[in-house]
Amino acid sequence: MAELVLAATAAAAVMGAGTLLPVVLLASTSALLVLAAASHPSSDGPGPADLVTGIRLGMAIGIGVSVLCGSPPGGLVAGLLLLALSTDAADGWIARRTATATRFGARFDLETDAVLLGAASLAAIPVAGPIVLAAPLLRPAWLLAGRALPWLQRPLPPSLRRRVLCALPIFLLLAVPWPLAGSRLAVPAALLAVLLLAASFLIDLTHQWQQRRVPGAAA
Repeated sequence: MAELVLAATAAAAVMGAGTLLPVVLLASTSALLVLAAASHPSSDGPGPADLVTGIRLGMAIGIGVSVLCGSPPGGLVAGLLLLALSTDAADGWIARRTATATRFGARFDLETDAVLLGAASLAAIPVAGPIVLAAPLLRPAWLLAGRALPWLQRPLPPSLRRRVLCALPIFLLLAVPWPLAGSRLAVPAALLAVLLLAASFLIDLTHQWQQRRVPGAAA
């Protein structure tokens, strides 16, 4: 997971972060958590595609911390977020081409997208307000609810809709600090991002509820 720390440090350095220490510490902690999850006995381990996912996670951490600690140019933030988002298709392609898709890789990809969504939301706050934080909070809320409602923890079937409705809100949010900043479209774009993601979670919640009493269902 060295690539995670390097990507985070590089992203923060490009954005002119005043200090790289918080970035390095958070990225290093994240790398250790990922390695611990990958080495867990119940895990089927990482694959080559996870190298790309680790780079995306590192970039998301570097961008998010830099936004929290300073005010980098909106265009630079949007450009780096778009670059990080572009790798989302690459890891899946690599996993399929090398026949190394794993459950760990799929979960790693999912949680990394959630972190990237959080970074995009932080960048959008100065323009659209704190309402955008509702988007990255949906995933932790789902995980917490799953502890009380075990049927929520059942695996969801693969869904193109879910992937699109995760990537599109990130794309909308990264456009808020630039080029939409100062325009009448900035706040509506941010609200649309939150609504799209909430709709996706609601569809999944409905599916899990309908399948909750089905024994052994592949929910």
